[in-house]
Amino acid sequence: MSVNLVQFDRVWFTSDPHFGHKSILKYCDRPFNSVEEMDEGLIINWNSKVQKKDITVIVGDFGFGTPSLRLIEILNRLNGKIYHIQGNHDKSITKKLLKQKKVLGSKQIECFKIPDSTQESGFGYVSACHYPMLSWPHKGHGAIHVYGHWHDIDPQYHNSVNVCVDLNNYVPISYDEVKEKAENTRIKHFID
Repeated sequence: MSVNLVQFDRVWFTSDPHFGHKSILKYCDRPFNSVEEMDEGLIINWNSKVQKKDITVIVGDFGFGTPSLRLIEILNRLNGKIYHIQGNHDKSITKKLLKQKKVLGSKQIECFKIPDSTQESGFGYVSACHYPMLSWPHKGHGAIHVYGHWHDIDPQYHNSVNVCVDLNNYVPISYDEVKEKAENTRIKHFID
């Protein structure tokens, strides 16, 4: 069963912001001078795109090594509602995120039904998992797979899009951008 996101103005996707993770600056060569600057920059970038009536699917690794209260403070500064896909660094924060009103749910894998005027049915489908997969729910029926985890690699498998902040100018990307990237993927595969 998929989560229906039709009540939101726009749907956004992102992964791996790693709020509060000082070492990610070095590991991923992020263009920030400090973890505080990174966190503030990611919040500003998010809010420059996402509006209050939108929803953003965070495809894992919201934060890392950061006190829960700090992550909740960051979460509350982000525009819109959030659906959280659990990443490998989210184990300690997931339960606390779910207690926040703006977080609508959290799973390891989820398939979303999204309004799409270009589809005959009026809806598109996006399957989200923190990890890249070769097959996913509704793949045989045109669902796009969004993932993160890989900060510096975008293998571009057919209908599969890496939404990691490091590969998307440190901003969430819209459903339309996800669709465009999926249509331009290079490596085709047909596993069902």
